[in-house]
Amino acid sequence: MPVSFSYLFLELAVLATILTFAWDTLEWQLFLSRQFIFKVIILFFLWLALDQLAIFLNLWSFPQGGSLRMRFLRLPPEEYLLFVIHTMICALLVNLFSRAHRQ
Repeated sequence: MPVSFSYLFLELAVLATILTFAWDTLEWQLFLSRQFIFKVIILFFLWLALDQLAIFLNLWSFPQGGSLRMRFLRLPPEEYLLFVIHTMICALLVNLFSRAHRQ
């Protein structure tokens, strides 16, 4: 596997693991609600702004061999996908643990 996909693979593996444990109790309407989609959009732009700021301040960079060569607003495409996947992972964990806490 190319190095550029290692972090994306890790995030997808974590998402698959959480889905495996949460499948029976998952509330799919959560992911289709306007409130959740709005939160995903807000978090997406927050992470985008933070990454842009870190790149501008030379605190963060993406090595050429460590990510895809394409860049959109100085970020590789897999970074955008990670913003969404990471938000879904967090939502799944919050949903799973809040249901366990209520019972």
